[in-house]
Amino acid sequence: MIKLYSIISLLPALLIFQKMRKRQDLTCIDILVLFQTLYMCIVPIIGDTEKVLNIVRDDGEVQFMIFFYYNIFIWFLIIADRMITANINLRGTPYHFTVYIRKWIENNKLKTSTIFFLLLLSLLQWYIVQMDFARLLEFGGNISQEQERELQADYNTPFNMFLSGGILVVRLYVMMVAYAFYYQWKKGTIKMKSNWPFILLIISEVFIHLQIPRIQFLETLFFLLFVFYSVNKSSLTMKNLSRYAVIMALAVVVVLPIMSGVKIVRRLLATGNVSYSNFIEVMETGIGMMLKGDVDIESADNKSERMWDLYQSVGIGVKADYQGDGTLTLYAILHSIPKAIYPDKPADGSQSLMEKHSGMNHDISDSLLLIGIMENKVIGPLLGILYYFIVFFSLVIVASFLRKVIPEQMCNPVTVAAFFNWMNHIEISFDGWVSSVIAFVLWYLFFFFMIKAFSFFNIRFIKHKYHVTPAIPLRQN
Repeated sequence: MIKLYSIISLLPALLIFQKMRKRQDLTCIDILVLFQTLYMCIVPIIGDTEKVLNIVRDDGEVQFMIFFYYNIFIWFLIIADRMITANINLRGTPYHFTVYIRKWIENNKLKTSTIFFLLLLSLLQWYIVQMDFARLLEFGGNISQEQERELQADYNTPFNMFLSGGILVVRLYVMMVAYAFYYQWKKGTIKMKSNWPFILLIISEVFIHLQIPRIQFLETLFFLLFVFYSVNKSSLTMKNLSRYAVIMALAVVVVLPIMSGVKIVRRLLATGNVSYSNFIEVMETGIGMMLKGDVDIESADNKSERMWDLYQSVGIGVKADYQGDGTLTLYAILHSIPKAIYPDKPADGSQSLMEKHSGMNHDISDSLLLIGIMENKVIGPLLGILYYFIVFFSLVIVASFLRKVIPEQMCNPVTVAAFFNWMNHIEISFDGWVSSVIAFVLWYLFFFFMIKAFSFFNIRFIKHKYHVTPAIPLRQN
């Protein structure tokens, strides 16, 4: 019945595809629904049900309750989104995701110096990736717990943690601005004496993406798809869509096996069974394994088991004999407060409490829907919707405030990257969402000061700016 329920649950996503077929703009909720469908419907349809936990696979009542809770959640999410967009003018905010992207790309004429700024950000990504690789080299093999603690202290500095946590924002920022540069270049609004800087950026990003987890690589492809749709939706043709589909298919078929080979080598490196001095050697070995056919993509990521985590975690919440009645939400908020502000904050957040009260002895994939269900079995899906809108409107207010106080147009792609990060990361706790708001503000300020540092040397990236939209316009009469 799992697959039948999942096929029926595809209906909400069809509404979003209907909007795209009609070349309509998408909101954050539209994109959120698509990613919810991916994890809660597509995965159960194509996945091996033998990999599901027994408490879900062998209990028809639990399967029906997952189906029931999910559909209440997703349908009311869409209804709430339609009501909000019909009654509140949010078109100048990131809530209208594709409009926000298109306006930025079309109304900001970039300068050729932008490509060198992107190359600098690409170097920053290289530094973060190599920092993680150096940590893997140090931790690989047999080391004592004391040595491991010392190494953790050396690597887990506030600055390194800040960089590692924000690499996705940096990567998506580069992707969006690079596409904007390419779009304006093709239209003839940007003149370059040489194509080599742009080619060098592409090569650099390709090698960076070979070093990241496969799911993050797929996130980049989906992000580029939405950026492409935002700008070209009015003139989309089957030829354009087919071309992008072929590019995505080639990327998946060629790149994913290489990434899986690299991941297997990294895993061996972590156990101390192999020894390499730099990542180029790891990549060469991974490519060699791929060419020899020694790569089992499924085992490289434990995909057959992990792909079910979000789906079966809802079943765990249904089965759990626990009702938080606000406790999980309270602990999520308190746990997300920085210790400098609240020294006595709880050691455990909502995720730890859910794992404890679910009766599971291992990590479960938490989500806002799961928190809602474990808070209250009756109104759980509605609580999950409430959590999402609280978070999204908080983010819209913060983003609009930053845009008004710091009217630097080159910072707006940071907002786009951060919003997409929040939309596609379905597996996240409520306290994780609250903490990510703080991280977003820090990264926004990081980019602002970096851009201002360039302007100090009279280096600018935009030839003109457009009017800054107020934080949140009032309801239209």
